[in-house]
This record gives sequence, structure tokens and C-alpha cells, in this order.
Amino acid sequence: MSSIASARRLSRPLDLPGARGFVLGLSGTLLLALLAAVAASFAIGIANEGRVLPGVRVGDIALGGLDRDAAAARLKAALPPLADGTVTLAINGESLTVWRSDLGRAYDPGAMLDAAYGTGRAENPALSAVARIQDVVNGTRLSPVLREYDPALLNWLVLRMIVANTADPVSASVARGPNGTFVVHPARSGSRFDAGAIRDAIATALASSSRDVSVAIPLTPIAPMVSTETAQAAAATAKAISGTPLRFTDGHDRFTLTSTQLAAMVSIGPGAAGSYTAQINPAAVRGAVVTLAKQVDRKAVDASYTWGARLAVVPALTGRKLDQPATVTQLMTALDARLSGAGSSADLNLSVAVTQPHFTTASAQASVGNIVRIGTWTTYYFPGVSNGFGANISVPAQALDGKVIAPGANFDFWRDIGPVTVERGYQYGGAIINGKSEPTGAFAGGICSASTTMFNAALRSGLQMGERWNHYYYISRYPVGLDATVFADAGRVWSMGFTNDTPYPIIIRSFTGYGIVTFSLYSVPNGRSVSFTTPIITNQIAAYDVVAYTSSLPAGVQQRVEGVYNGFDAQVTRYVREASGALIHTDTFYSHYHPVNGLLLIGR
Repeated sequence: MSSIASARRLSRPLDLPGARGFVLGLSGTLLLALLAAVAASFAIGIANEGRVLPGVRVGDIALGGLDRDAAAARLKAALPPLADGTVTLAINGESLTVWRSDLGRAYDPGAMLDAAYGTGRAENPALSAVARIQDVVNGTRLSPVLREYDPALLNWLVLRMIVANTADPVSASVARGPNGTFVVHPARSGSRFDAGAIRDAIATALASSSRDVSVAIPLTPIAPMVSTETAQAAAATAKAISGTPLRFTDGHDRFTLTSTQLAAMVSIGPGAAGSYTAQINPAAVRGAVVTLAKQVDRKAVDASYTWGARLAVVPALTGRKLDQPATVTQLMTALDARLSGAGSSADLNLSVAVTQPHFTTASAQASVGNIVRIGTWTTYYFPGVSNGFGANISVPAQALDGKVIAPGANFDFWRDIGPVTVERGYQYGGAIINGKSEPTGAFAGGICSASTTMFNAALRSGLQMGERWNHYYYISRYPVGLDATVFADAGRVWSMGFTNDTPYPIIIRSFTGYGIVTFSLYSVPNGRSVSFTTPIITNQIAAYDVVAYTSSLPAGVQQRVEGVYNGFDAQVTRYVREASGALIHTDTFYSHYHPVNGLLLIGR
């Protein structure tokens, strides 16, 4: 026999009938037991399809053999109540405490049911069989599953905290108080939060085993741009600038800028490089100087005359005009000195220019002996109900007696006679209303006799004429085309006026008597001469008289209700020449007079 064959024979197992039987017997027993376990597991699985396997518990609660709904119901009924706890949130020196149950801490029945139903149902059939047999024999106890918080409720709590505690910083500010004071409104810091950090801090605390937990909420403070200290420093500077009044003087008069006025020239706000400071407001300084000029400026007053027992001179007065640019510079320098801390004097010299009158005292004294009448006019009238029995003519005439019109000044009849009131003696009188004469239709009616007289006196004085209105119809006591009516109605005034365009003052003198009014204008002779053209009459319309019989009058008695006034247009031209003959004024006055038919009542 070869060695190879011997080797093969030696490599075979010993042919021992007893040993083979022992091995085969052991393998068969295990196989049979395994098959039996698989069969039993399969039978248990079939028997509990859709239900928790026998022997499975959650805590002390047996769920074996129950379907999911029944198991859920048993858990709900049998799980012991959870002990509640608190969560205290500390933030920015304050605290907020909430119940853990309010954050959704509760049993998680879904997780417990999933665990119970999954017990004994592993994917490996062998392991599943063993687990099922073990569940039946020994049982399986699962721990209850808790959910420490509801994510949605935790997020809502975080949002509440952020909304309630987030604040923008408020910068300090300075406001003007009463009487030139400055009031500081303090700053307030702001705060910001990281929502994720807050949520993580609370979630970590909730996961601990402690029943009651505390959580410090991380806070990020935000400083204001302007601190209270910065605002206080700005207010102190503003007070240093404006706290002491400034006085301007020209040696005689004194004008004071109060602390309140100076405070209005100080602005407090952002400065260079983002600072918050008190500063001088140049525009406010200029405005204050404009206001000061209204107090300082004074027009020069020409010399004048007064007519008492004799003609006397009223001395002239020099004027004064504030040099506004120089005063602005002066005031800015003083305030800048206070701003820098150097301080400044409380008294400053007033920068003014003296203005001289046109007509000096010396000129008036030199010419007082030469005063002459330069123009006059007289009107005759019948005192009656239509003119307040003469009061509405004499009262304004007497008010104008002695009035002086300076060179270049304007005369306005309605303004210069003063208030037209009952207290001054005016009465109701006649007026032309809707083309008809109303004997007592207007307060101060008949005053036009005074205004027309003044108009004609000024005309003949060679002065520059202004506003003038003719009557509705022509009244024969006045020069044709040279009447001047005045009246006021609903806030509007129709007046008469002129300008003293001579180099000398003009004095108005008036004379009134029964049925007469005279105005005369006096001044230094100016050499002017005045001439008029003959009135040019056109567009004549003849009026007619109407006779009406009435039983309101005794038989044969007549009463004139309305006069007969023909209508026409009139045109009159005035020429004013200097002594040299040079023409200085040419004025043409146009008048349109309406026709008015008469009315005569006769008693029957």
C-alpha cells in the first residue's frame, strides 16, 4: 500500500458505531427543541396578531393580549398621576415661574404603545421566537415613557419672554423747560436675546431629574447712543451759555436778552464725531437780532409845528438803526466765549447808526415866521336829519384840526379822523342806497361834506393826490367832478387821501359853524401854482319828477321825498407847477353820476 493511500485512510473519522450514534442523537434533540420553539413562537404570533404579546407590561400595567386601542385605554386609566414641578426663569433681575405641565410635561402613550407592541417582534425569526417564549415564560417590563416638554409650547414660552423683555435703547436727551431752563430726560439701556440659547437652556433644565428647576436666561444689554451723563454735560453747557442775561446799551437806552431768549439760541444735539453737545444756532442768533432791531430801530421825527395860542415849533428827533450784521457778530462772539468756558460780559455796546430827520429843528425855527396858507376850501350845507344836524360834519373836522402831516407822509381821511363811534358824537344820517336817498340810512351819514372839503383844500395846495370816489349822483353844493365820498361797509373802507410831497410839514386847520365847514392847509411857501380845466360834461341823461298823491299828508301839503338829479359824466384835469413853471402834477378826475328821478308827495 502506498503512503498516500495510507494517509487517506488515516484522515477518515474513526468508524465507531457508538460515537456516531451519540452525535446524531444530540443534534436531533436540539433540532427538535428549536423546531418546537419556532413552532410555539409562530403559534404565539398567530394567536396575538395585532395585539401586544403576552407577558408585556409597562411598569405594573399588563398589556399582553390587548390591541392598540385597548392598550391605549388601559394605559390612560392605569398610569399613575405625574407629580408636577415648576420652572423658574430668571431674567434681568425679575423672575417668571411656570408649571412644567403647562410646558407639555406628560406621559408619551404613543411611544409606550410602540415599545409594547414591538416587544417580541424582532426581524430575526430566531431571536423573535426566543423573545416571544421569554415573554410568555418570564414576562417583559417596560418603563413608562415621559415627554418633558412640548416643543411648540416651549417655543411659545421663549417667544413670550423675548417679546416681553426685548427693548430698544433710549438715548438721553435735553429739552427746553420754562424760563430758559434745560430738562434732562435720562437714557435707558436696551436688551436683546438669542432665542436658540434660551430654548436650549430651558430644555437642558427640563431634562434634569429635579422636580423644580431654575434657569438663568442669558441677556445681551445694548447701551444707548447718548448716555445720561453726556446729556447732563450738554445741559450744563447750555445753561452756562444762556443762564446770565445779556444787555445791550447805547449809553442811554438798555435792551436785554433774557435767559429764555438766549436759551432759544442754543441747539442741543449731535455734534462732531457723533458727540451730543450744546451748540450755538447761528440762524436763531440772526432771528434774535432781527427781533432786537424792532425794539432798537427808531425813525427820525421831523420837526413840526403846533398851533395853540400861537404857532410854535415841535423839535425834531434823531433816529436810530441797529447794525444787524455787526450785532450778530458781537452776539456770536459773546456766546462762543461762554461756550468755551471763557465767560463774557453781561453788557455789550449797541451797534447803531444815527439817522437824521429831513426837516430839522433849526429849519423849522427858521421858517416858523414864514408859514402861510397854501390851500383852502369851504362847503356850505343845511344842518338836518341827513347829516346828524351837522354833527357828522363838524366832529371829523374838529378831529383833524391841528394835525401835522410830515414831509413824505400820507393822509388818509377815514384813518386820521379816528374811530367813528356814538361816543365821539356821530349820529345816523343820509346815504344813497340802491340809487335812492335814505335820510337816516347810514351811521355818520353826511360825513362826505367834510371829506369833499378836505379833498378840495388839498387839491388847491398842489399836493400829490391819492384815493378818491365820487358820489352816486351829483350833489350841487360840491364842485362838478371834484367831490369825494367816504364810507365803510363789511370790513371794507372807501377813503380819500393825499401825500405831502413837499419838503415841509403841513398843518391842517379847520373851522366849523352852523351850516359851514372849512379846511385850510398851512406850510412854508413852496412856490407851487394850481390850475383846473373847465369840467367836460358828456353822456347827459335827464331825470324827471314824479308827483304822487297820498292820504298820509293833509290835503294840499307837499313833501319832497327824492330830488331830481340828472345823470352825466364829468372830467376835470388839474395842473400843478413849480415856481419855475415846471409841471410836477397832472391829474385827471373822472366821475360818473347816475340819474335819479324825483318824487313829490301831495296830500289829498
